[in-house]
Amino acid sequence: MSLRDDSVEDRQLKLGSISEKTLERLSALEIDLAAIKSNYATKKDITRMEVTLLKWYIATAVALAGIAFGVARVIH
Repeated sequence: MSLRDDSVEDRQLKLGSISEKTLERLSALEIDLAAIKSNYATKKDITRMEVTLLKWYIATAVALAGIAFGVARVIH
């Protein structure tokens, strides 16, 4: 074989190695992406959280108002 043939074969081997590494990295990336997607919040999750927070805000406001009126009654 000539020098040129060896360099072509070497390049092919290197490209094959790079291709294998790229496929491994792509597989790992797909797994990571699947994990990220599984943790997304859906519209239903967000709506449920909004309702829960609204209930807490209203309950807190009512409780603080009750405390304020109670303290005002004791002071007066």
